[in-house]
Amino acid sequence: ILPPVAIARAFLNNTPMVAMMIPVVRDLKRQTGLAAPTLFMGLSFASILGGNMTLIGGAVNLIVAGMIVDAINSGELRGMKPVAIFDLAWVGLPAAVAGLLYLIFVAPRLLREIKSRETTVPTGRRYLSAFKVQSDSNLDGKTLQEVGFVSPVGFELLSIRREGGKVASTPEKKLRGGDVLAFTASADSLLGLWAMIGLVPAYGTAMKSARHQHQLVEVVVSPNASAVGRRISELPLPGNSYEMMLVGVSRDGLAPEQSLGDLRVAAGDAAVLEVNDSFFYENRRETDFAMTKPLEGYKVKRVDKAITAILITIGMIALTAAGVVSMLNAALLATFAMLIAGCLTSEEAWSSLQWETLVVLGAALGLESAVTASGLSETAAKLCAVLGGSSPRIALGVLFVLTILMTNIISNAATAAFMFPVALSMSQMLGVSFKPLAMIIMVAASCAFINPAGFQTNLMVQKDGGYTRLEILPEWECH
Repeated sequence: ILPPVAIARAFLNNTPMVAMMIPVVRDLKRQTGLAAPTLFMGLSFASILGGNMTLIGGAVNLIVAGMIVDAINSGELRGMKPVAIFDLAWVGLPAAVAGLLYLIFVAPRLLREIKSRETTVPTGRRYLSAFKVQSDSNLDGKTLQEVGFVSPVGFELLSIRREGGKVASTPEKKLRGGDVLAFTASADSLLGLWAMIGLVPAYGTAMKSARHQHQLVEVVVSPNASAVGRRISELPLPGNSYEMMLVGVSRDGLAPEQSLGDLRVAAGDAAVLEVNDSFFYENRRETDFAMTKPLEGYKVKRVDKAITAILITIGMIALTAAGVVSMLNAALLATFAMLIAGCLTSEEAWSSLQWETLVVLGAALGLESAVTASGLSETAAKLCAVLGGSSPRIALGVLFVLTILMTNIISNAATAAFMFPVALSMSQMLGVSFKPLAMIIMVAASCAFINPAGFQTNLMVQKDGGYTRLEILPEWECH
């Protein structure tokens, strides 16, 4: 799974990329029985390595490229051309290949003795749920063994109903579209089942909007609810105004023992529902549900526009690589194309702006100006020259190591902004081209493999990987 992650990461932002792949790796772990620590750290590191293969692979690359353009316009870098989209691949691609080989063949040997926290079924509230297999989905025709339902962690497959009757739940049993699968699951596992492509809740009302626009909400049934005393299979009642799907039910913290369709609703039952925005208006008087708590951060992945989005992204890359338009104009054109094609809405585009990141990047550029104006860059460059002597290659190595050490302590954007004027002064003192130094800064500023807090994706996988202490891989895997 690591090579595709690295390749995709070269053209996608790292945070949503890793967030999207964490559930995939969870399923892979469940299906193969592999230890979590050997998988999740590789996911984070592969995404970091892949980001060094193109100019749009990371914010740091764009920051350094922008500072190069400013230096060219100001006359500090006469004769140098702006960095093209694939210039970084000459350094980043070999580094990524070497790093991936290390992660695949060496890293598991170092991590195999680490015990994951997820060694037992999670405790806490448990739910009874029922999901239907969608026809022509990725689950239709696969065996229980292939989809990871034979030896799951956090949930248990109770039964499979097909055409009104039960079928044996053997590992070789193939799923069919229309099968209704009954589960008991912990809260976390229930949400994972809900987000699995190919499964939809078996009970609920018809919903007009697309599933990727829905959200999850945890509710408690009110004593005044009209559904109290009714079987779930009898719902919705005539005159019902709600649009919702039942994801799971818990009673007194436990999963009810009877089938979900035969379960009679009782006051105080806790449930997880799939709803749209109109649900909160319909329940504004809290007649049916005494408590509602939105579950943030859970969405069903949208796949119907995937091919269109991929083609638009490829077109953006082709225009930039051919030099037809600038990176900025190509990105703006791609955004407008995504909006016109319906791949995203204007609200989604606006909400995707990471304001904290923009502030950090702007502050980093201010840091670069301060380092240059104060003379600190020249002083640091002289120190590096003392360490590296008159050899450009040794100076390059000193710059690489210092950048790596700094990026594991402070943010990579601030590191790149600080080291850029230092590298510029070094190139002028040694009388060598600045381009190799710039490439090294781009690569090294992303090599945050020592400190978990050095890169956001390291923190994202720390919980799922079960890492309880500072687990490190040798830093030389970047070379």
